[in-house]
Amino acid sequence: RDFDQQLKYANVPLVRNLIEVVDNLYRALDAASQESTDRRQPADATQTAALRDGVQMVLDQLAGVLGKYGCQRIESVGHEFDPNVHEAIAQMASPEYAAGVVMQEVAAGYLLHDRVVRPSSVIVSTGAAK
Repeated sequence: RDFDQQLKYANVPLVRNLIEVVDNLYRALDAASQESTDRRQPADATQTAALRDGVQMVLDQLAGVLGKYGCQRIESVGHEFDPNVHEAIAQMASPEYAAGVVMQEVAAGYLLHDRVVRPSSVIVSTGAAK
């Protein structure tokens, strides 16, 4: 049983490193989206859209490979705060979310099978402002 557990979680260091790559791909997508809204020339917008689509395809492929080996992203926004899988970095008032519910994800968290590889860094709602 011990050997099976070691084998099951042997890829944790690799997954942690790949998650950093996934984070950088998301940053590239965000930067491309911001840049496309700032530019006004159609030719530049087309190039930016093509780049964004290419990065999204790579990101989807990488997520598929990670999923194939049991690594899944932790869903956070709109879910009840769970200290087992979430790391609260701030609390804010929100008319949209009830108290104790994750309102924003700052960094995605991941599970390898049933073990947390990295918790989600989140902002938790304190409920509506009074």
